Amino acid sequence: MSGDNVSGPFNRNLIKNPCGEDGFNYWTKIDGGNGWVIENHHSDAPEGSSDKCFVSSYGWCVKKQTVDLIEEGLSREFLDSQQPDICIYDWYSCRNDCGCTYSITVRLLAEDRKTVLAKFEKHPPEIPQWSTPIYKKVSCVFRDYGSGVRYVSFLHRGKDTQFWAGHYGSRITNSTVVVRENRLEDLEGADIITASTEEKEEYDDEQFPEDKELEEDDNFLEEELNE
Repeated sequence: MSGDNVSGPFNRNLIKNPCGEDGFNYWTKIDGGNGWVIENHHSDAPEGSSDKCFVSSYGWCVKKQTVDLIEEGLSREFLDSQQPDICIYDWYSCRNDCGCTYSITVRLLAEDRKTVLAKFEKHPPEIPQWSTPIYKKVSCVFRDYGSGVRYVSFLHRGKDTQFWAGHYGSRITNSTVVVRENRLEDLEGADIITASTEEKEEYDDEQFPEDKELEEDDNFLEEELNE
């Protein structure tokens, strides 16, 4: 293995500041509506998380963090030959008095930080107003993704459904990227994502979604909910 991380690269969360205990450090973000804030939970916290969560507003609030797998202590040779399971977890919830919408996109990127080798994307149904605030888990396992993976680009977004000023949107916490030393046997319902068989997508990890892309997400989610 390479890198200087004394904790080792396996079986630990590679996302830094996953719950907001350290403000917005390590995250880059778009502040839609009145922007992101950090609050205490309105419901029981997911196991292992802190008492903090990131809270979105009435316009799309977006956060992104990119994990450099080599910097975290994995060697290129090991990633290419062993292709260890890369597990993704995220938890989102709502307030009781306002519905919310959430989505997540995670990409495995090549050395150029642009070529997408595998992608996980989830747009769960919106949580309606007057729902009981309970954290919902989103998860996937990347495996057999081929050689060349060097980065994990983790992006999620949220907003409310009432278009209320303030911070009534999705509440997100405990975002997690874990590289497993041994292949998982119990996937606990996680989606399995393998190497893309389509033409490789080009993605500029240095850039955030444009307003047009966020608008397209709005249209996509509206179509999903109306089906």
